[in-house]
Amino acid sequence: MGFVLMTPFLLVRFGLLSILGRGAVLRAAYFAPLQKREKAAYWVYQLSTAAIFLSLFFLRIRTAPSGLYAAGIAVYAAGILLLAVTVCHFAVLSENGFNQSGIYRLSRNPMYIAYFIIFLGCVLLTQSPLLLAFVLSFQISAHWIIRSEERWCREQFGKAYLQYMKRVRRYLKKQNRFSGRSTGAGRVEAAPAVLTNQAAAPAKTAGCGTPTRAQTGPQTFGAAIFCAKGSLGR
Repeated sequence: MGFVLMTPFLLVRFGLLSILGRGAVLRAAYFAPLQKREKAAYWVYQLSTAAIFLSLFFLRIRTAPSGLYAAGIAVYAAGILLLAVTVCHFAVLSENGFNQSGIYRLSRNPMYIAYFIIFLGCVLLTQSPLLLAFVLSFQISAHWIIRSEERWCREQFGKAYLQYMKRVRRYLKKQNRFSGRSTGAGRVEAAPAVLTNQAAAPAKTAGCGTPTRAQTGPQTFGAAIFCAKGSLGR
C-alpha cells in the first residue's frame, strides 16, 4: 500500500515532464563527471533510491496517530506541489545558458528539496525507521552529486555562474530581515539549467566532451541541467 505514494511522484517526475517536452526528459538523464568521494556517493545515492522504492512495496500507510498522519499528508502534498512547479520551470530553456528564473531564483536545487520533502512525507505516513535511514542516506549522498554538478557549471559558465552562486543559495535563498528582500549570501551547490550548442552532455556525462551512457536516477532534476544537444540517454 505504501507504494501508492510513489504514483503521484512518478506521474509528475516522468509524466508531466514528458508532456512539457521530450527533450527535457532526455536532458535529465545525465550526471556530472564524478571525482573521488563523489563516485562512492553516486552508488550510495543509487542504492538508497532503489531501497526507498522497494521498501514502499512492503510498507503500509498508518493512519494512527491522527496528528502524525495529518502531518505526513501535508508534508507529502507540499513536496509533490514543489516537484510539479520545479518540473515546469525545468522544462523551459533559458536564453542565457543556465536557468536562473522561476523557482531557480530561490534555490539552485529545488528538485532535490522536493525529493527530500516527498520522501520525508512517506516516512511520516509509514512510520518506518528503516525508510528514514534510506532517506537520510539518499539526501547525504545527493549533496556530493550536487557538488559535482556545481563544479561542472563553474567550468562551463565561469563568472556568470559564480554571480548566480552569490545570489542564490545551494538549497534555500536567505531573506534579508531588514529589507525583506532575498539575499545571495552563502554557498550554494548544483547546476541550473544548461543550454549549450556543444555536443557535450551537460554535467551528466563521464566527461565534458563526449556523451556516454546515461546514469539515471531522480537526482537528475536537482541541478536542473539542460542541453540543446546530447545523446538520447533514457
